[in-house]
Amino acid sequence: MTGSLATDPAAAHNSISFSEVGDPEVTVVVTGWRAAPLLTRCLESLAAMDEPPSFEVIVSLNDPTPSLLSELASSVSGATILISEANRGFGGACNAAAKLARGRYLALLNDDATAGPSWLGELVATADSDPGIGAVAGALYGHDGSLVEAGSFLWSDGWPTPAGDGDGDLPYRYDWCRRVDFASAASLLIRRSVWDDLGGFDERYYPAYFEDADLCLRVATHGQRVVVAPTSRAYHVRSASSGDTYSAFLSSRNHEVFARRWSGLLAERPQRAGEAVGDQEEALWVAMGKPHRVLVVVADPPDSSSGAVTGDLRDLLFRLASQSRCFLTLYAPRIDRVERERLTRRGIRFIDSGLSGFLANPKVSFDTVLTYGGRPSERLTSVLREGRAQAYMCSQAGQLSDRLEALLRSLESQAAALSGPPGPSGPPGLAGGSGPAVSARPLDSPDVAPDDLAPDGREHAEALPDPDPEETIRYMRAEREVREAYFDWMIQKYRSRISTIVADRLAAHAQRVPAAWSLSKQYLRPLMRRVLARGHPTPGDRSA
Repeated sequence: MTGSLATDPAAAHNSISFSEVGDPEVTVVVTGWRAAPLLTRCLESLAAMDEPPSFEVIVSLNDPTPSLLSELASSVSGATILISEANRGFGGACNAAAKLARGRYLALLNDDATAGPSWLGELVATADSDPGIGAVAGALYGHDGSLVEAGSFLWSDGWPTPAGDGDGDLPYRYDWCRRVDFASAASLLIRRSVWDDLGGFDERYYPAYFEDADLCLRVATHGQRVVVAPTSRAYHVRSASSGDTYSAFLSSRNHEVFARRWSGLLAERPQRAGEAVGDQEEALWVAMGKPHRVLVVVADPPDSSSGAVTGDLRDLLFRLASQSRCFLTLYAPRIDRVERERLTRRGIRFIDSGLSGFLANPKVSFDTVLTYGGRPSERLTSVLREGRAQAYMCSQAGQLSDRLEALLRSLESQAAALSGPPGPSGPPGLAGGSGPAVSARPLDSPDVAPDDLAPDGREHAEALPDPDPEETIRYMRAEREVREAYFDWMIQKYRSRISTIVADRLAAHAQRVPAAWSLSKQYLRPLMRRVLARGHPTPGDRSA
């Protein structure tokens, strides 16, 4: 049976309880497949959040097991449970839940993730800071506390790299708000109006992977921005819902569709050349809309005895960071933790250490450099002499303030000349203007073949009637087609290995390799079908 079930809010034995909300601000959507072993832990974290905005919870389940349904009925109250006997994939499950959503925001959270205490509140606060924000992503951490993703970079080949994943050698942390190409839907908030205008997830990416990247780029073409709010934290177990091999197959398959569809945009993205620091610095800048890059070096705190200079400087930095065409980086080793957090929330990046080495990278570039207090390092002095940036060395706090004011006026004049009357001030870290971050071809571009469309041939997901037997059959057919493709992909993968082994052993009789492969295929394919027919879950990790 396909349908929905609202859990009983009055059940005394329920251990995970959500309050009834008449007009929720947010609809939180969590999807799950079959047993979904981490789902209840995810729901527990949502119920335990500290003073969140009003929200409702919809759990959209694909082919759930009887034991999972029994567990939810006995342990969860106040949530709506959507049930489908077919695997609708991640996009289809979210689209189905969105039809029942009442919130003005949709918040997506993976079933293999847990929400931090302020996860939802930080997402909503960032979105509320500017109507030009279409979607906000939180930062994803491993359960060991290591950063997994704070937004992602897109490269010219269409493959993404999670920002912050394994980048311990960088001179900064990814803890500042900023505009991004896209972020994983494992933790993503989107305006309901934007979601409805775009038709939700495009189900051509059935069952999973790259639908979130596609959605974020469509948000940008819609004239809205996608930003990351690192103060919103969720803890994620990557690929917990699928095997690595099946994940690799789906990612490769959907990457081809994604790369063809967005070929115009990807041609403008940087190539990876193996230099992590320089490449990521360029990718950051491009994703933010190629704003004016400003480095402010404050070797010593301003002299507070000369008046409210510290407050004045902070206000100037805030104003500069909120200017939509500025990307502000600050090196201030003596700043305290509270002040630093206030600045990172407004989109200011901090260089923690290794400034000279950072500047020595030929791919690292700034348009304006301002220094105050102390003597600039030898490397910084060298950079300034090379003319790689307009540089000003300020000996007094007043000089630094004057230079910041002049730069701010210049950027405001440029913005007014390029885009007409100024719009609302940019929210935290939204360098690059209020327009779309991409200049991709229209969504009806012919670069996607008809057989790449969703199973029913539609270009985009759209509002559908309540689930019915025909829809269930459609999803079942789509799942069978994916599994057939997976079987062939696996066999081809093992064929290469078998051929190599045979070729090594029978080097003197290379002509026998095709015959050997034919014999191995005769036994391998039926065996693989029996093993793989046990089923593979819809991946819970779509960060690619």
